[in-house]
Amino acid sequence: MNKSIHRIFLHIGPGGHPQVDEKLLGHNLFDFWQQPFYEGDGRYLPFLIEETKKKIEYELEKNECVEVIAHSFGAFLLNQQPQRLIKEIKHVSFIAPTFNFFHSLTNLFDYGLKLHGKTALENQLRSLKMNPCSQDFWSFFGEFTKFYPDYLKLYFYKGDTYERYRKIADELPDFNETSLINGITELVDEFNIQPPIIKEYNHVTLYLGKSDPLIPMEDQTFLQSYFLSRDYGSNANIHYLEAGHFPHLETSINF
Repeated sequence: MNKSIHRIFLHIGPGGHPQVDEKLLGHNLFDFWQQPFYEGDGRYLPFLIEETKKKIEYELEKNECVEVIAHSFGAFLLNQQPQRLIKEIKHVSFIAPTFNFFHSLTNLFDYGLKLHGKTALENQLRSLKMNPCSQDFWSFFGEFTKFYPDYLKLYFYKGDTYERYRKIADELPDFNETSLINGITELVDEFNIQPPIIKEYNHVTLYLGKSDPLIPMEDQTFLQSYFLSRDYGSNANIHYLEAGHFPHLETSINF
């Protein structure tokens, strides 16, 4: 890794580990930062957003320039940073960005229901979309996972990539359940504006999976219209890849 350019990888989180990405991509490629887990004192997301800010500020002080690679929820974490800090980042690569994580999860649920013909839950999901509420979210999620316990498989376009991901993940500690539950609860109740408000970035590259159930065509069109607007011009590029929600693992990306 070039000492003058520090590249931070913000993983899928919350409550997850970056080691799967690290093992599949190569540990020398990025600084695979472990997002701190919930410590049981107050709200989780403000703490996690602040820790992300401290990490970026630390690397900006230590290195000539900083680039950020933000996957999925990692895009939300970066987008919650102060605008002045974001403008100090040289380049951002957004991989399947979920700026509104709650909205993206409801897209996944929609996809899963249609895939399995579970029409009985459609009204429940429709109501959840209209009135985001963590209590209703967890109630729906419980019903959803009854017929699709391994819902993570829906994130992938290629079965062999999912199997490799699952094999490595099974060798690691489990997701930090407290962080996961608290993080998603707060996302549903407090961070559910759609369409999301996206900050201004210097140089951006987006990598979107054509078969990503969390970011369907309507949302990809929104991202395209925003990042390819006249305000960005040549400072933004979008790549559409034969992949699901993990295009950096299902295809070869030259970062």
